[in-house]
Amino acid sequence: MKKIIIMFGALILLITGCSNEEKTSETSAEDIFNKALTESEKVENVMVDFSLVQEVKVPEVDQPIKVEQQDTTYLQNDPLEFITELHSPYGQFTLLYTNDQLYSDESEGTYKEISNDELNQLPEHIQNQRHLHVLLDHFAEFKDQFEIKRDDQQFVLSLSGNGEDFQSYVKNQIETSALGSSELPIEESELKINEVNININIDQESYEVASISTDFDSEIHYDDQSTITQKIERTYYDYNQQTKEIPEVD
Repeated sequence: MKKIIIMFGALILLITGCSNEEKTSETSAEDIFNKALTESEKVENVMVDFSLVQEVKVPEVDQPIKVEQQDTTYLQNDPLEFITELHSPYGQFTLLYTNDQLYSDESEGTYKEISNDELNQLPEHIQNQRHLHVLLDHFAEFKDQFEIKRDDQQFVLSLSGNGEDFQSYVKNQIETSALGSSELPIEESELKINEVNININIDQESYEVASISTDFDSEIHYDDQSTITQKIERTYYDYNQQTKEIPEVD
């Protein structure tokens, strides 16, 4: 009888071990990333809070050139449309993007076409830095480098790196994040990447992205005294809740 109990116990341990092994395999960082990427394609609309701090230091200027920007955006996909409350160096605005045109909300449903060149960069920036599927697609080339941590409700995918492999990514971050940054005369080959960090928080049940934070520290090759640093925080919520309504504009 004792032998049977021991054998039964050993069998349970063996089955449990195999089960845990399979579960660990199913929840690798790359698997989690791929599931989140797949889920992001199903998002019809979402709210996102966005904050950016970017600092450029050049020898010719005594003080660092610092850009701070925040917005709360209702983002609708297929086609891309959004309403955003924007706080930027160019002022505070309520902006609407629909039918491939950017408008300012003047008051009580009156909208005016935007003619400001810097503000007209915003749709591209929204798509590159807030649109989940596009943003995750930027990270896809690094998906095998993510490390995974867990808390009670979320997977946390983290990546830290540096060097030439991140030049293209950092150049894209510079050009599509802060309004006006696309005018900076920077070539990809001139960038020296000292540090890049990416953190993605993903719900363990739905694989919806809860937040994404990114930052980097870089120098310009031809002048080691010139540096660009950037930190962005994004928080996603109200998935497919149609929190706001995109109005029709005549």
